[in-house]
Amino acid sequence: MSLTKKIYLKNFSTEKNMVNFIFNKIINVNDSSKFINFVISGGSSTKSIIKNLHKLKINFVNWKFFLSDDRIIKNDNLRNDEFLKKNFFSKIIFKKKNFIYYKKKIISYKSLKEYKKKLKVKFFHLSILGFGNDGHVASIFSNAYKQDHSCYFIENSPVYPHKRVTMSLKLLNKSREIMLIASRRNKKEMIKKILLKKKDLIVTKLKPQDKLYLFTYP
Repeated sequence: MSLTKKIYLKNFSTEKNMVNFIFNKIINVNDSSKFINFVISGGSSTKSIIKNLHKLKINFVNWKFFLSDDRIIKNDNLRNDEFLKKNFFSKIIFKKKNFIYYKKKIISYKSLKEYKKKLKVKFFHLSILGFGNDGHVASIFSNAYKQDHSCYFIENSPVYPHKRVTMSLKLLNKSREIMLIASRRNKKEMIKKILLKKKDLIVTKLKPQDKLYLFTYP
């Protein structure tokens, strides 16, 4: 499955300018709907967004937040959900039940089944994702590609921590819009490959319902 969507590329002079541009997009999405399904990934690419998102003058009560993936590890400092809780959720008013993520710190197929039930949505309004130097998205690696599932476990991730849980491409592609973000310094070669639409990369299998953006900063 190759990527056929047009890629809307925008190169920013600073990371701050990129974040502000994304925030304006988020405000427009918020103003257009009574409820919002919002996906965000963890990792270094989205940290500035997560740390500043609470500053937006938005009522987040009717938002549902979906974490694209997480590390299954007991050390909270390495878990994406804990970073979100500390840097975003602790600073806003929201419904705790509307933060959708895999809560267990161990692999449990019973818990995965419960998690899958919460992922049954018609669409996501917006997904903001980073990508790896190998082209992986969320925790979807080329050696763990399961398109027919909404989410699944990874037990042999090529990067530490090796045990993870991730949304599938099938689920992420329910997004109306996807924003890919990356540093030009750190992801220069991968950005080139994405623009060339290399078919062997996980990231080039993303097909949102509407638009696919690629935002880069120095």
